[in-house]
This record gives sequence, structure tokens and C-alpha cells, in this order.
Amino acid sequence: MSDYPLVIVCHLCFNNAKYICEAITSVRETSYPNIQHFVIDDASRPEEVDVLRGFLEKIDASDITLIVHETNRGIPASQNHAVELARGKYFIGSISDDLMIPSRIESDVDCLEESNGNVVGLFSIAEIFHAKIGDGNGHFMGRLEGFSPGINHTLSSSQLRDMLLKKNFIPAPTVMLKTAWLRANRFDTTYFLEDYPQWVKVVNEGKSLMYRPEISTYYRRLEQSFSARGRKDYYSLRIRQDVIRCRMELMKDQQEAHRKFDELRDGIDIFQSDNLRLRRWLLATIRRHGGAGVLYYFACHTNRRYPLRFAWYLSKSLAILGLQRI
Repeated sequence: MSDYPLVIVCHLCFNNAKYICEAITSVRETSYPNIQHFVIDDASRPEEVDVLRGFLEKIDASDITLIVHETNRGIPASQNHAVELARGKYFIGSISDDLMIPSRIESDVDCLEESNGNVVGLFSIAEIFHAKIGDGNGHFMGRLEGFSPGINHTLSSSQLRDMLLKKNFIPAPTVMLKTAWLRANRFDTTYFLEDYPQWVKVVNEGKSLMYRPEISTYYRRLEQSFSARGRKDYYSLRIRQDVIRCRMELMKDQQEAHRKFDELRDGIDIFQSDNLRLRRWLLATIRRHGGAGVLYYFACHTNRRYPLRFAWYLSKSLAILGLQRI
């Protein structure tokens, strides 16, 4: 490549400075020469910030901008902060404490430089590891069945929609987005997650993503990470809420009532939790989509069955009398 467009790389840090230092090193060891590098600490403990500052001083990282938030803003808002400061053509913002392979940025840029205007970004394959590289038992994220290995593919909005309705199959640490599109489509701060809502925006705008079927990133999975916590944990419930919101958004123009109700039934963990705010949100969502059958399902399968059964039979009686529609 004769010309190297500027690429923004942003690490988000929250009480994981030790691993962020490893991730920073992996970026500095890449073969790409033109990087705008940010580290955003989202109100970590003071000792964690001291570790970061000490590491950056040790490696003489004058090319890395450290930003420390006084209050915790969350992942989407922190990503938006980096987008506001970004000057480059491409943006990598979900790398956090994960590790890049040396050729990753250059390979991604080569692909996007040859893409058409409808493509707004690219993703590839991540290999999961725990304590050290190679201990993930060969587990990969983002490997798509039915796609030829070694050949880049462009996924249309309709293909993305069908696949995203099944699961969020795109490993966020491998994603590179076009900064121009990202400035017009900031991360939605009403979500806890930052990645799934962005893919929904890609679909709803009729845009495309490229898939590069090669390993580009080593994805760190820790016991205390969000993805490793129990289903009843608050963060897991927030993630479940976001997943339901995203999938309902993907189906908003579709006459697929049964799929909507299946998705709402997956909120059973939220309904059985002690979080009143999330329970109210779920009930409001069910009512908005006319999901009385979902309430009956909860009435039969949750520890709140008796109040729900009473509400179900009351609504049924009112419907028979013509006073209310179920």
C-alpha cells in the first residue's frame, strides 16, 4: 500500500489496566505506520489509572492520548468520546484488552480501500483465549459457515438481518468501521452494549459489512468479564434486555408476530429477577406488541405465576365483555 490512511484505535479501560497494557503493546507491534491511538479510562480505581500512566511513561508513549473520565459513562458514551476526537478515516473502538495480530490493521485497510460506498465496515475472526494465547481450545468467534475460506465477502443488509436475528455473530473486537459513517451514526447511549445496536443501524440503513475470513484478533475472556458472568447477574440481565431490543428493532417492519413473541419469552430471566425497572420495561414491551400469550407463558413458568394468572384471566374476562382487547 503506497498510502496509509489514518486509523483510530481506541482502548476502553475499566479496572483492567494490566490487560490494557498488553493490548497497547500488541497495537504498537503491528505493521501499520499511521495510527491515532487513544486509551479512555472510564472512572477506574485510582490505582488502576496509576498503572496505566506508569506504563505509558515507561514506554515513552507520546503518540498515545490517555483520557480519564471522572465518572463512569458506560461503553457507548466512551466510544462516542473517541469518535468526537477522531481525525482518521477508519475506526477500531471495541478492542479494549484484546490483542491484535501484527498484520491485522493493514489487511483491514486494504479490504476497505477496495470496497464500495455501501460498505461501512469490516469484521473478521477472533480466537478466544483466557490466561495466555492458545489456551482457548481452538474456540473461534465470527467464523461463518457456508463462506469460502480465504475469500472476502460482502454481506448485504438482508443477509445481516437474517443472521443477526439468530445471534450477534459479529465479534466486536475485530470490527473496523468507516469514521465518516460512524460520525453520522453515534453509539446509542440508551443501550448497555455498544456493538449489537450498531449492526441494527447498518441493517436499517440498507448498508453492508465486509467479512474477512481470517483470524485478526485474540479475544480475552476473563472470569469477571461480562460474557462470563451468570445469567442472573445484573449485567447479564442488561445484556438480555439489549438483545431483545435489538431483535425487536430488526423485526419492526416484519409481520412476524410469532418470532417477536419467541424473543419476548426469552426475557423470562428478566421477569424472574428482583430488578423492578427491568421488569417494568419488559411488561411495557410485551403490552406494546400485544403479547398476551407471552404473559400466559410467564404465568405458567415463573415464580410470579399467581399474580400473572389473575391478570391473564381478568384481561380475558374484560375481552369477552368487549371492554378490553388482549
